[in-house]
Amino acid sequence: MKTMRIKTLLPWRPASQQGLSLIELLVALVISVILSLVVYQVFDIAQRTSRLQAAIAQLQDSGRFALQTMAQDLRQTDFNGSCDTLSTKFHLESESGLKTGLASLMGWESADDSGFANTLANPVADSPLVTFSGVASTYTPTSPGGVSIESANSASQLKLSSSVSKQFQNRILLLEAGESCEVFFNNASQPDRLAKTRKNNAFTRNQSPGSSPWGVQAGNELVAISALDKGVYYLGFDPVNNLPSIMYLDISRESPSNQVVANHVAAMRILYLESGQYRPAASVTDWVSVTALRISLLMQSEESVRSAREAETLASEFGIGNFRGLSGAAAEDFTQIFSDNPQRLYQVFTTTVKLRNR
Repeated sequence: MKTMRIKTLLPWRPASQQGLSLIELLVALVISVILSLVVYQVFDIAQRTSRLQAAIAQLQDSGRFALQTMAQDLRQTDFNGSCDTLSTKFHLESESGLKTGLASLMGWESADDSGFANTLANPVADSPLVTFSGVASTYTPTSPGGVSIESANSASQLKLSSSVSKQFQNRILLLEAGESCEVFFNNASQPDRLAKTRKNNAFTRNQSPGSSPWGVQAGNELVAISALDKGVYYLGFDPVNNLPSIMYLDISRESPSNQVVANHVAAMRILYLESGQYRPAASVTDWVSVTALRISLLMQSEESVRSAREAETLASEFGIGNFRGLSGAAAEDFTQIFSDNPQRLYQVFTTTVKLRNR
């Protein structure tokens, strides 16, 4: 009889384990650091690219909007309908720094030279400004049911055959009636009246009605009425955010008001086409003969998006276009812009505006 041996099954015991060596730990640490740096650099580049694209979009939107707004107004300078400037009766008093009549386009190299300094909102020193007069809206009779003058008070008031829109109240108007044209500030409160009483406003005040009677007469002839814009574009500081901005002084209303057109405008330059040559305002000899303007704006990004190295060559990059050839105080001011904010993004926008009514 054989004896059977029964083997006892013991629990399995793993082979003895050893920890990582110091060299292995260092290699793993170095790899982790390298990967972390790569990930951070990729993230940093993506973030900077996103900020740069946002800054470029902001610059382009602001620059194009500012130029488009200015061009739309300035293009209508000297609008006078079918009127002959020489035969038009101009009932407004001579305004501060402005010529009387419909040929109202003038520019200055500084607000201090313009006569508007006390009315502008924080104008930038040694920055140009331009004033203009142009059409805002027109009522033109197109049918027998249009508007005519029922009665004319030689001193101050005209009664119309029907009411006109409120947009013609408290505005500078151009009234065309047959061969007679009148320019005056309409301060009538009734929609079927036109009145030019004298009120105390330095920019839009009518002459004394007694010394400036109407040239139009009552009759069945239809009239055309145009509301004229009269304003000043200049570079100033936004009163709310204290940012350099394109500003607009509206002097076609009873109470002049300063409005912000576009923020982050670091510099502006305006040249005027006279006798086939573009000139700064100080060199223009006859404003009536100016037929076009060239406007350049240096736009500035809201945030710093350039590295310090990129900012080193910034000042030399933008001695271009309408800003080329600056000298004296203008050149110093232009260079100072980059010194104050070297890591901002800058872009120059330029447009040429033809004065179609010249």
